Amino acid sequence: MKHIARSYLWWPNIDDDIENVANSCTNCLESRPYPNKVSLTPWIRPTRPWSRIHIDFAKLYENMFLVVIDAHSKWPIIVNMKNDTTARNLIKEIDTIFSDRGYPDHIVSDNGPQLTCEEFKLYLKQFGMKHTFSAPYYPATNGAAENLVRTFKDKVKKIMKDGHSLEFSLNRFLADYGNTPQCSTGVTAAQLMYNRTLKTRFDAVKFNVTNSVKLSQYNRHKNIHGNRQIEFESGEIVYAKDHRKNGTKNSKAINVNRISPIMYEIKFEDGFITKRHANQIIRSQLNPSSKRGELRSEAEFETSNDCKNKVVVTPRRSPRLAQNYS
Repeated sequence: MKHIARSYLWWPNIDDDIENVANSCTNCLESRPYPNKVSLTPWIRPTRPWSRIHIDFAKLYENMFLVVIDAHSKWPIIVNMKNDTTARNLIKEIDTIFSDRGYPDHIVSDNGPQLTCEEFKLYLKQFGMKHTFSAPYYPATNGAAENLVRTFKDKVKKIMKDGHSLEFSLNRFLADYGNTPQCSTGVTAAQLMYNRTLKTRFDAVKFNVTNSVKLSQYNRHKNIHGNRQIEFESGEIVYAKDHRKNGTKNSKAINVNRISPIMYEIKFEDGFITKRHANQIIRSQLNPSSKRGELRSEAEFETSNDCKNKVVVTPRRSPRLAQNYS
């Protein structure tokens, strides 16, 4: 669009003006793909084991598994739920885990119905456990559990190819995973969880903690993840994915509240309020009082921060154009 416009005419700040028009086009905003990802905001590593845990469900060979991982040590726990993932059975299985290892301070999960129901809320409240939810349809915010789910499925399938049962393959995976040095800590999950090396079928190899967790997180932040820096103001008109609708259409919404550095509470035009990750939100040039597709007024542009110190330049005809027609 910019190249076509510049091939016919030019004026100061033509690129900015074209971008403002595109960001105010309703049809463009509804079909536009997500912008570059925002900078990674890693979870703060707990100072002791079993302080914060991440949980999720995983389906493998018609079986549903409860996947639990400790944020400090990376110690994994995987339980076959026998395809019963109701809140009552979840509380039964997770209470068995807690009776052996103690009750954590903080639980992170997705927005599954058995995790958001009143019965599970009352159970957590009874033991003073904080519960944090990931952004709907954005599993990366619960990355610790998601990574374990992916590794669990891949490794168990490979072990079963040798003719082993699902139960044997799961136990073999858990034993190997808990005694494998982690990339972020440089030591095994067993050493951080139980302060000792567990005996395995392999010769025990001791490792010193040489890689700092903070350095590992910094390198991931710098080299792998997105670097988009953006903040949405309260009351700002945005476009976000409406998963209630079929397809990939973005819908107009208003930013109600900022929950965290990368999480926002938004309200769609029909009054539906939900949460969205910053990577799921698209900025527009619409203001709360404008109609569909309406640009901001010239007075608003003049008082905006982007236009405060701009020098007004009168458009003039290029000398080269005059020579071409002389």
